[in-house]
Amino acid sequence: MARPKPDEDAARALILEKATGLVVKGGFDALTMKQLAVDSSMAVGKLYRFFPSKDAIFLELEIDFFRKVATLLESALALTESPDSKDPADRLQQMLTAFYHFASEHLDIYRLVTSPPKVFRDYIGTPLEQLAKEELEAAMLAINSLRDFLAAALGARPIGEQEKADYVQWSLQDRFLFLINGLHGIILNSHSRIFPYVSRSGAELADNRYEADDPVPVAQQQIKHLVRAALA
Repeated sequence: MARPKPDEDAARALILEKATGLVVKGGFDALTMKQLAVDSSMAVGKLYRFFPSKDAIFLELEIDFFRKVATLLESALALTESPDSKDPADRLQQMLTAFYHFASEHLDIYRLVTSPPKVFRDYIGTPLEQLAKEELEAAMLAINSLRDFLAAALGARPIGEQEKADYVQWSLQDRFLFLINGLHGIILNSHSRIFPYVSRSGAELADNRYEADDPVPVAQQQIKHLVRAALA
């Protein structure tokens, strides 16, 4: 009786799962083809049949992350377009909060994709250029989804005549960059060891014995302030 043919899709999925685990445990430097083969219970040569290099695995992890982000944003957008949806600021806040929780749940991968060892231009003219292009397209889809949502929120926001001059001068791209920079800082800072020291006064820290509180309520409040500022 012939031995059943291995499921290549399942094998690829397993390798990416184990690669994610290595990144979570020790960062990108901990991801080596040798250790990945061990964790995946396969020979190194077999691993190379699925992925030609560590860079290829890195790009696949990025593609997976950004596609999940795009799906998350699309789902959040669909919810906010319901008849019971709130005002533009509340809808944008809901979307950013959903992204905050997603990034927090996948913090090590988030850190990797927002501070990557290589970017698209590094792969131009290499065998991985096409895969890098797929990663770029996945990233831009997620980025553009959030920018479009911001634009929709701005379009739905009432604005008085006296505000129009300043409103026009602060372009959509300026507002978007402000929003992204602020959100990125909230994600990273709320998961850092210094967070209690910057989110509380000295007296509050002493009263709390310098222990860290749950960062989520503070992060959510900061997201609320960030959205109001971006739409102001």
